[in-house]
Amino acid sequence: MRAKSHPSLCSRRQFLSGCACCAGCAAAGLLLRPRPAFTAADPSDKPKVRLVFCETLNDKPIWPNIGYDFDARRKRLLDVLAQGCPAVEFLPVTLMDDPKHADDVLAKCSEVDGYLICVQGLGWRNDIVKLSGSGKPTLVVDNLFGGSGLFLTRLPEIMKSGKPVDWVSSSNDVDLVASAQQFALLKQGKSAAEVAAAFRAARRAKTPPAPAS
Repeated sequence: MRAKSHPSLCSRRQFLSGCACCAGCAAAGLLLRPRPAFTAADPSDKPKVRLVFCETLNDKPIWPNIGYDFDARRKRLLDVLAQGCPAVEFLPVTLMDDPKHADDVLAKCSEVDGYLICVQGLGWRNDIVKLSGSGKPTLVVDNLFGGSGLFLTRLPEIMKSGKPVDWVSSSNDVDLVASAQQFALLKQGKSAAEVAAAFRAARRAKTPPAPAS
């Protein structure tokens, strides 16, 4: 008996070709289908903090040593703060032992929500008292041994001012980050005084208890 032909049947090659075509159409459909919108975090959701590096020339006797690498320390702090405080936008500026520089920084006070003042070295003419008096939440940070002389001699006047200010002096940058993270409270409607109180609470939480006498 002769086999009957069936025009509706296809060869294996035709079948595979058809499958490939269907798969391509399906993939195209997925690509063209509207997708949910994913947007990056709006920078306006972050408080803007002026990050002030108070430095001096390193070609003279200074603490901790002549030739101290301010650039490396500055970069280290920028990296630590960027990683540890993603909800805060830091706007860095450097002061170089000139009292006029503090006025230049404060002239743009309306552009920021607070200040983080890093006392990097013994630039005695860097006016950290004036910088701390803006009325906006301010965190003053001692670069241990590098800026400690300026930090320790000016801190009493800063803290007596009644402004929303607190401080950090630690060999561990994690302690700085813990306090700096509190700037994010500004976008939660907290006042400058409440943010300064949060600085203080974070510092005290990181302070080891005094040894028993």
